[in-house]
Parts: sequence; C-alpha cells; structure tokens
Amino acid sequence: MAPLVPSIEERMAGFAAYIRASNFREFTDPLMQRFIVDCYRDAAAHEGVIWMLDTEQKNLLCAVQLGKASRNLVNFRMPVDAGISGMVLALQQPFCENNLSENRAAASMLEERMGVVICSRILVPFFIAEKMRGVVACYRTKTTLEEPDPPGFETDAVEEMSLLARLLGRLFDHKLLCAAVGISED
Repeated sequence: MAPLVPSIEERMAGFAAYIRASNFREFTDPLMQRFIVDCYRDAAAHEGVIWMLDTEQKNLLCAVQLGKASRNLVNFRMPVDAGISGMVLALQQPFCENNLSENRAAASMLEERMGVVICSRILVPFFIAEKMRGVVACYRTKTTLEEPDPPGFETDAVEEMSLLARLLGRLFDHKLLCAAVGISED
C-alpha cells in the first residue's frame, strides 16, 4: 500500500481543486449540511459563512452563508491581502474578536455588503487534502450602532468553529479518498 500513497495523494489533490465556492454545496451531503448548521447554531452565531479561496488565492468567495444578512455575500470577493481574514490565512490560526462596534475604524466592506454592524467575529482556517482552502467564519451582529451589542463570543464558540473546520475538512478528505481509490463512500 505504501508505494501507492503518493499517487493517491496526487489524485486527492486533483479532485480537491474542483471544490470551489460556486459548487461547494454540490460536494456536501445532508449529514455535512446538518453539521454545518448545527455548529453555527451551537456557537450562537447570527451569521455563518464558509469562505473559499479563489483559484488565484487572492480573494475569498462565499461558499455557504447562514443568516439573513450573509445572503448579501453571494458573488462578493473579499481580498486576502489585507484585513483579518488575510492574517488568519497567513498565520493558519483561529482568531476571535469582540467589541468591534466600539471601534468604528474596524468598519468594513463586509459590513457594508451585509447591511449590519459586526460586533464579534470568529475566523478559523479550513483545510481540504492538507491544503488551506479557506476560512470558516461566524459573526454576531446588530442592525444599527445605537442598539446594544450582543454578548461577545467565548472560548466555547471558538472551539465549535475549530471543530467545524477540522471535521468538515476530514469529511471532504474521506470523500476525496474514496473517489481517488474508486470505492463507494457508504
């Protein structure tokens, strides 16, 4: 089996390259879809987004959006050369930030596009076939600056988003491995 590992890994990487923001949902089965929804609910996120890198790895594109405001992110390109998402991709570490509405310098294109004020956010890098493919993100929001802020995210929510990123990546890896060796997923 060991001599076959490099060719299997190469096939998996080739298949993984076909997973894009535009077709992400086609690669998820009902169990994966439920898992995504459950993790965002358990983190008490108002908005949940799975961002995938484009082919040039210069922008993040919205692959999955859960929540009313994140529906506005379809076809939105978020550059990775600046901002927190770029930092998360570069460091490959989870990031959580609360009290964003108090620092209006942090207002962003994302808020403008979503039409809400982002109060808290969690971003976690997302890997498929041992390559970083994007970011799992969740947000707590409010509709106006005058509204009181929702509670910030706590450690449990960061762990929940990390769990989502890791397990979703492993489920994709399983699908890719089955495809690479020509066996059924079931």
